[in-house]
Amino acid sequence: MKAKKAKKKKLTKTDLIEYSFFALSILLIVWICANQIPRGIHDSRVIRETLTELSFEREHYYIYVGETLTPSYYVTPATAITDITVSASDTSVVSVSGDLTGVTGSTAGDITLTATGTPGVKANATVTVVEKQLPPDSDLPPLYKDRLKIANINNALDPDYVPEGMVVIDTVPVSVPGRMLLADTLAAYEKLYAAAVEATGQDVRIISGYRSYDYQNGLFTNRVKRLMANGMDEETAKLTAGRTTQPAGHSEHQLGNSIDLSVGWDTSYDFGNTKVGRWITEHAHEYGFILRYPADKTELTGINYEPWHFRYVGLGHAEYIHSHGICVEEYVILQDEAVTAAQIYSQQITAEELAASQAQ
Repeated sequence: MKAKKAKKKKLTKTDLIEYSFFALSILLIVWICANQIPRGIHDSRVIRETLTELSFEREHYYIYVGETLTPSYYVTPATAITDITVSASDTSVVSVSGDLTGVTGSTAGDITLTATGTPGVKANATVTVVEKQLPPDSDLPPLYKDRLKIANINNALDPDYVPEGMVVIDTVPVSVPGRMLLADTLAAYEKLYAAAVEATGQDVRIISGYRSYDYQNGLFTNRVKRLMANGMDEETAKLTAGRTTQPAGHSEHQLGNSIDLSVGWDTSYDFGNTKVGRWITEHAHEYGFILRYPADKTELTGINYEPWHFRYVGLGHAEYIHSHGICVEEYVILQDEAVTAAQIYSQQITAEELAASQAQ
């Protein structure tokens, strides 16, 4: 019996499409192997070419204090792979971030920025760091960044706050030996004292200088007790005492830059009427001192008029406070406003433009 022949299968349209797609896939693989793999090998060799030149995008950069620059570099050949490190000639002017992506301005000045790529190829650029400035027509305090430290009923110092750099007062008359002041305060007062005595012929002495937290606490507590002994309730006694003797932590004597003066052996409201007292009140700002608690500012200072109490703030601050007839409480508010004004102005004029205007 003869076997039946297998019936030949007829290819359908779908079969033809599938076979064609398979054949095209095989051809594509062959083409990739023949062309792209060798090219990839060649490219791998190219991007490992040695760096020959390195340069910054700009030769001179300008940034404001507090701003961060992220410089760009050009490398030759363009496909070279290299590790780039960045250094600054003066790290007090700028700081370089740990990941070397940013250079931040710390203070005004010019520095050289150096980029070094493997194998030792270098590039340099100048960076000018510019201090933010107030608008040209501003009357706000120019020394706004040097904000005065303040102690009053709304601003307390820590119990353990002790200013650094204090010295014993032994160069000018003092009521009690061993009184202390900050060294710069004493140095400025020595000049003020000499000028005042020469101009008036009347001597003056320091009654009080630096006071510790504990010492001030004792003064305030005793003052409250005396008022209560005269019939005041405790709350009223504390409020009344605070007008003349601040609670511990709220007295500027703890800052080490305040002095109480007298022609006698204790403070007196008559000090402002003495020859030396009038002269010092009129000329204190010329030596960096201000009358801390003026008669017309008691609502702002929270302290009664004290003609004997002067604070050293430095020449620039003292001149501004005196010429504008303000107290420290008003001054620090203006300093804060000046910070905002300078920030806004820096958004209106670039650091490069400001530097150019200052050079003119």
